[in-house]
Amino acid sequence: MKKKTLLIGLAGILGILMLVISQADRHQQSPVLRLSGGPDGSTSQRFVEDLAGLLHRGLSPARVKALPSAGSRANLAELQRGEIDLALAGTEDTYRDLNNPSGKAGGSTNLALLAQLSGTYAQLLVPQSSPLKVPGDLCGKRIAIGNPGSDSAVTAKRYLQAMQLWARITPIYVGYELALQELVNGSVAAVWMVSGVPNEAVQKLQYSFPLRLISPWPEPSATEQELAFYQDFPFYEQAIVPALSFPEQTEPLRTIGVPVLLLADSNLAEETTFRILNLLFTPHSDTPARQRSALHQLQLTNALPNITIPLHPGALRFLKEYF
Repeated sequence: MKKKTLLIGLAGILGILMLVISQADRHQQSPVLRLSGGPDGSTSQRFVEDLAGLLHRGLSPARVKALPSAGSRANLAELQRGEIDLALAGTEDTYRDLNNPSGKAGGSTNLALLAQLSGTYAQLLVPQSSPLKVPGDLCGKRIAIGNPGSDSAVTAKRYLQAMQLWARITPIYVGYELALQELVNGSVAAVWMVSGVPNEAVQKLQYSFPLRLISPWPEPSATEQELAFYQDFPFYEQAIVPALSFPEQTEPLRTIGVPVLLLADSNLAEETTFRILNLLFTPHSDTPARQRSALHQLQLTNALPNITIPLHPGALRFLKEYF
């Protein structure tokens, strides 16, 4: 009886061990790919959630998780620590991270570039009926520029200082939605925002309160001020807001581009990163699910940023085949 009980016990232990091994094998075969974009509800996080859905279907059996974060700087830190595999980050944060003056030679070593994505645009918005036509008309006005420390507020201050306008306006530090309400109420004369085009909040407002875009660079050709701006801040780029992005905007408008980078842990497998880029940018990946997501506007029109970032081997392989 004791022998029978012992055999049953050993069989039970063996069964448990087999189950554990089976679970371990399954996890080895189905690695978790961790992505971070930004805070819950943000444009960046919605983008990586859509990206996670695309990759989950295209990288089977890999499991993909879209993890919220505090934003670009937090994403860079988590990539360095190996806590995530893919992340969105701004060019400025990446530039400063790679040129870390803390004494570590070369700054970060765990970051690798996959691609520069369709970025965001600096937008100077006024009511369609506003008498303001060019940036110089902002003198003496209250301008909503974004929350303190935001990309929008930082970019606005740099631009307005370059144009010698910063000391001649009153900056109002509020988020986009409140800023647009203030514009409707007449509490501010203009709203500066850095976002994609079209911006969802702006689109909703257009039906009841049409807006107009003022180009930060109104001259038809680059001025000394404009060229100096991009020399001083190489993480920005010249960008064009397409015609018809706003009512009665019949011509493209030159503005400041704030690119977004798709970065990876440099230790992520080359084959994995190659497949990710293939899913993102090749025509056969343009599925109905992609068309309904934030990915449908993604284009590989300018794959590499103005700043120097180590390119992931999988990205190099993809670019060679793509171009």
